Amino acid sequence: MGVLEGEIFLQNLPSIVNAHALDSQPGDRVMDMCAAPGGKSTALAILMRDEGEIVVADRSHNKIYIPLLE
Repeated sequence: MGVLEGEIFLQNLPSIVNAHALDSQPGDRVMDMCAAPGGKSTALAILMRDEGEIVVADRSHNKIYIPLLE
């Protein structure tokens, strides 16, 4: 369990800048086509106040592959 689990999400500057540049508003529909690991999508959701739709995809198998737990 993290120290501030659920309270802090580290993001890199380009993800934050892209989200602000897009200027999505609550209720908008946005597609992030390079979404893994999720920094831009999270920044968009925050700026949209969790009101709207964010469709995510990524072509990199290595970034999105989650092995099944045994």
